[in-house]
Amino acid sequence: MANEKNLKPFKKGDKRASEAGKKSKRKPLDHQWREKLNDYIKDKDITTLDLVYKVLVKEVSKGNIMAIRELLDRSYGKSKQPIEHSVNEGLEDKITELGKLFDKEAK
Repeated sequence: MANEKNLKPFKKGDKRASEAGKKSKRKPLDHQWREKLNDYIKDKDITTLDLVYKVLVKEVSKGNIMAIRELLDRSYGKSKQPIEHSVNEGLEDKITELGKLFDKEAK
């Protein structure tokens, strides 16, 4: 965390102060990619989904593990991850403690 004693406000007319609140004029990266993809697809008789599928299958045929995982996850659903846990872990100690508490209260 910043040391507030060292912080100083911007002076009036400082260029950094006026630019700090402005948003970037650039389009977000996802919009740029979407535009490029749409421009590419315009010339061809193909949908975005078909293009993505073709590229994915091409990568799978090359042996790309991430593409294989993606294709399987999309086709069959993600595999369930096992979680190891023990309900009885420390249960005997807790029961012993409770027994002692009840014994004290009963006396």
